Amino acid sequence: MHAVTPHRVALLAAAVLLALLAVEFSFGFWLGGDPLAGLSVTRNGSWRYDVTYPGIAQADRDVLYRRDRFGFRGSYPDVSRIDLLVVGGSTAAQRFVSEDKTWLSVLKRNLVSDGLCIGVANAAFSGRSTFGHLEEFKHWFPRILRLHADYIMLYVGATDMFLDAPNGVWDRVFRDHPWRLKEIVKNHSAFYRWFREYAGPYIPKHYDLSFLSLNFENNEWVTEPTRTGYAALLAPRVAAYRDRLGKLLELTRAMGAVPILVTQDRGDSRLTDDGVVGLERTHGRTMQSYNDKLLGRLDRSHMNGVDYHRILSVFNRATLDVCRANGAVCVDQAKEVRFEVGDFSDHAHLTSRGSRRLGEYLAQRLESLFSGRRCGTGT
Repeated sequence: MHAVTPHRVALLAAAVLLALLAVEFSFGFWLGGDPLAGLSVTRNGSWRYDVTYPGIAQADRDVLYRRDRFGFRGSYPDVSRIDLLVVGGSTAAQRFVSEDKTWLSVLKRNLVSDGLCIGVANAAFSGRSTFGHLEEFKHWFPRILRLHADYIMLYVGATDMFLDAPNGVWDRVFRDHPWRLKEIVKNHSAFYRWFREYAGPYIPKHYDLSFLSLNFENNEWVTEPTRTGYAALLAPRVAAYRDRLGKLLELTRAMGAVPILVTQDRGDSRLTDDGVVGLERTHGRTMQSYNDKLLGRLDRSHMNGVDYHRILSVFNRATLDVCRANGAVCVDQAKEVRFEVGDFSDHAHLTSRGSRRLGEYLAQRLESLFSGRRCGTGT
């Protein structure tokens, strides 16, 4: 039996290090390069969250969130065979809703139950507006080799209603410091990629979303806004939004896809038989008050749910106008779906129950587009 000496330990450590380096360089992107490196796109990972907010169902607290190597959620056979690609912000990304409960998963499940085999991919990211989506079409999607989608859904408008410029870091497609050591490792390391993909779900994080949630039960529903004239007030912002939306349709068609535009709704207002009602105490984007260049002060004492409904309606009309003028597929979800209390966790984001309602509606509205994808037909 050989004695353990410092020399033998050093040789063993060197051998292990060389083996690890060989694995790293074989399976990482150190030599060949990663075409998506340097982009501000979360990918190659799984995360588990313990989510809480007032009224959340116990079954919805345990959230599994995944992004594949291209940065997509959803399931599809290959990037060259995506039937429906969704582009949008947090209302489509649904970071704190589990994979099988997002409205896109519900949409696909309903179509599959009707005998339609389709592949869906979710490219939405929280905070992204049409400013960021333009960057995605220019810098993200072209880097995915052989990417093709038959239809691209633009689920936009709710973020843009407050923006005259890109939405800070959320609209940046390129990372600020791609050459920092931390970013280099994240972009190239095989071990880091495997850790994110396989170990992530076993390191749960607690997310208390109460700072954004609304008190739906102990709140007054009102029928009148605090002011009127939003269409004229927002005219410059809406004109710029129309221009960006038109460019997105051009980029969609340049990818060989048919564009679908869907209007959006908010959780602090509801359609009723008698008209629109809105929460008296709500918030635009966060609970912190701030001043909007066109709208003024946005906080609970200056705006109510009817105000925000009217503001979003101005952008929804613009979305439909651009859609119809360009011959895209137009879906007026904001007019056709009646959400209820319990469908939203806050002013903008759907619960699993609301996601089910939206997914079922969209499956019904879009089923005719995918009628040729009958399972087993080879189409």
